[in-house]
Order: sequence, then structure tokens, then C-alpha cells
Amino acid sequence: MKKNSITIFLILIFNISITITFASVRHINSIANAGRDTILVCQTNFQLNGSSLDVDEIGVWSITSGVGTLTNENSPNATLSDLVTGGTVVLTWNVENNITHIIQSDAVTISNVFPSIASVSVSTITCLNFARISGNSPLYGVGIWSVESGLGTFATVTSPITTVNGLGIGLNIFKWTISGGTCSSNATVSVNFNRAVAGANQILCVNNSVLNATPSSVNSGVWSNVNSALPQIDDGFDPNSLVTDLQPGLNIFRWRTRNLPGGCISDSFVTITSNIVNQADAGTDKIICTDSLILTGNIPLQGVGTWSILTSTSAIITNTTVSNSKIRNLSEGYNVLEWKIKKGICETKDTLYINNDSPSKAEVMSNISICTTSSVISAIPITRGVGNWYTISGFANIINPTNNNASVMDLSRGDVLLGWKTSFGSCPDRKDTLKITSNISEIAFAGNDMEICGDTVQLDANTILGIGTWRIITGSGLILNPNHPKSKVVNVS
Repeated sequence: MKKNSITIFLILIFNISITITFASVRHINSIANAGRDTILVCQTNFQLNGSSLDVDEIGVWSITSGVGTLTNENSPNATLSDLVTGGTVVLTWNVENNITHIIQSDAVTISNVFPSIASVSVSTITCLNFARISGNSPLYGVGIWSVESGLGTFATVTSPITTVNGLGIGLNIFKWTISGGTCSSNATVSVNFNRAVAGANQILCVNNSVLNATPSSVNSGVWSNVNSALPQIDDGFDPNSLVTDLQPGLNIFRWRTRNLPGGCISDSFVTITSNIVNQADAGTDKIICTDSLILTGNIPLQGVGTWSILTSTSAIITNTTVSNSKIRNLSEGYNVLEWKIKKGICETKDTLYINNDSPSKAEVMSNISICTTSSVISAIPITRGVGNWYTISGFANIINPTNNNASVMDLSRGDVLLGWKTSFGSCPDRKDTLKITSNISEIAFAGNDMEICGDTVQLDANTILGIGTWRIITGSGLILNPNHPKSKVVNVS
């Protein structure tokens, strides 16, 4: 710093006042300032920042300790170069006044904290899910591993040589960073995990599909059949190849990748289960004249076949999982059945129409025993066809024979056998029988009156269908067989 001052002297001579002014200049040095006392840098050269100089001052930088090279050392903004990594240089900024030759000095400490240059081993390809990676050991600074992309877990994250586990499939990039203060250096190494991935297992209802392997990032893969040579792989080198002619059930395929010629091989397997079932065939539709038949569904090539009744009020299937099961109690008219072949979620089905064209079943009520010559006869009402009463044996006059509730007259004595039949279309009639027993008594005839000369007589009554009984009204005697029309009587009085 420079400061000027003026000194004035007043002199009196012979009462004459004379003022003499002297200019007096004092030189004060500027204060030297080398900048911040301590500076940390991340490079091998640095521009200094000393205090500025007045016109009558000169400055010079000097290296007090450490290694470095000064360029333009008389400038406050001289350049320090050739700083050693990890080294420290102490510099002094010296400012000298050319008049007073007083020197002012200030020191600055500059440390190159740039760490060692990071380096790593060459990139690798592996068929395992772990790998050993290495970086250089830092002379200056501290090193640490990190995942740049992909997956991985380091056994020792700060060790230059370490194992990384849990690799992601494909390319994984890891970074080795050496840090010192605010400075850092890094390098990356890649590990390509060659793991074949054949894709998700499939369950289908068809006999073709598209394979779905993960493409190899290292080299091409190839498909092959494992358990059968019949399925056709359209392009064995295509991860998404079409495959046809799948066999019913389990089909196994292998996707194989190789990282380099002669390198490790990775295999992955995928299963495609074809649950395709053959087309269900319930047989031809039928018109029958009975209430039962044997079904004729086709046999499943795989899976299970099942009969079910879609329309019928009474039909019963003996065994619903047997293709040729018996069905009985078919309803009159149409009975609709379904034959389904199913495996897993795959199924086919077919419908069978059975027309039971027979008339309604003929069913009469209970047999009748009466003491008259007329009665009402009954059968179960029919819903299909027509019914008709008729005489099988005995005599009866049937009134309105087509009515299930008919009347009969003039019944002969004893058992009269009647028939009830139902008829429809070309199917045979269906029949049932009803017996009516007419127990009406006959007219008794004891024979002509007789005169006898002894005590024994032969009776001579008429023969009847029922039971007759002799009894003595007056007189006395012994009837040997009271219920026989020709019985003898002894001891007649």
C-alpha cells in the first residue's frame, strides 16, 4: 500500500512571512496474500491466486516444500504444474517494494488429493450366477464397488478383488470407484451371465404352440426335443419358433445356449402339456320303442368321458363315465343326452337325441272281487297313444272301452280276465291285465220231493260254482256231507 503526505513550514524573516511547502512521500508495502491457506485440488496443475501488485512492487512465487513446477512465477496468477498425485506443495508469495526493499510474504498449501486412477479386469462371460471381479488397489484414496446396471451383490464391497453373487441374466455392469476427498476415478467391468431360459411351461387345448425362450445375449441357442421326436420344431435356432404335432400329454423341449465356442453350456427345459381331446361322438340319434338302450359314445383318447342328461324327466344312466353305458326309464318322446370328453380345461361334446316312440305304459289298478255282475275298471291315464280295454276270458260287456275308467256289465260268474293295451305309431302295444271275480250266488234247486220206505235217502240238488249247504228244517236225520249237492242223509225219522 502507498500513502502520500505534505508538510508545510512557516518562516518569518524581517517581518516578512514566507510559506514553504515540502512534499514528503512515505512508502508503505502492500500486504502479501497467497489466497486460501489450504487448497485441495483434483488435478496435477493449478492456477495460483496471489494478491495484486502496485507499480513499485514486484512479486515472486517460490516452492517451500513439495514437488511441482512454477510457470510465470512473478505473476500473482502463476501456474503450478506437475503436482504429484497424493502430494502436497507449500508455496510462498513474496512481495518486495522496489523503493524500501521491504518484502511481505504469505504461504499457501496445495494438496493434490486426486486418487489413484481406477482400473478393472477384463469383462467376462459366465454360465454361473456369480463371478470374481477385480480392480486395482489404490495408492491414494478408497475404492468401492457399485452396480452400474443389471444385478449383483458384492461379497466385500470395498475389496479390489471380490465375488459378486446373484447375477442378473444377460449383461451386468459393475463400477470400481476410487475416491479421495471430492475427487474420484472409476472404471467398469461387465459380466455376462449366460443362462438359458426356455420360458414358462404351457398347458394347451391344441397340438401346436409358439416356444418362448429368452434370446441369448452371447450366442445363439438351439431347441431340441427331449421325450419325443414327433413334435416338429419349425426353426431350432429361433427362440420363438413354432412347434407343431404336439403329442397328447407331456411334451418336453430343451433350449441350449453356449457363451463362446468351446465355452460353458447352459440348458433350460420347458414343458408343453397338450390336453387336446378327440372330438366327442355321442352316436347317431335314435327312435326306439322301449324305455332303455345301450349308449354308443366314442372312447376318449385321453381325458374322461361323461354322459349327462339334458332333457328327460325320468331317465337313469347306469354309469355316466362309461361310453357304452345302459340308460333306462327313458321318458316318452324326446330324451336329450350329452357326451363330453374333458381333460383339464379342454373339452369336446356332442348331443344325442333319443325319441322314445313307444306308447305310455299300460298299468291297470288292483284286481276286483265283487258280488254283482257289473263294475268300474280303471287304468293309469296315458299321455302318449290310445288305450283300449278288451276281454281275454269270461264274459263282460265293456262300456266305452277306450276310456281308462270304463264300465263293465253282464259279467259272468267267477273270474273274468280283462286286458288294457296302449298303442302308438309303429311301436308294439303295451299291455296289462285285470281280473274281476264275480261272486254272485246261483239259484238253489234242492231237487224233487221224495217219498221213501227206509231211513236213508240220496239228495239231488243242482251243482253250482259256489258253495251250497244242506240243513234240516223239520224232522231228524244225519246229513253226511252238508256241502255236497248229492249228499246222503241217514237215520231219517
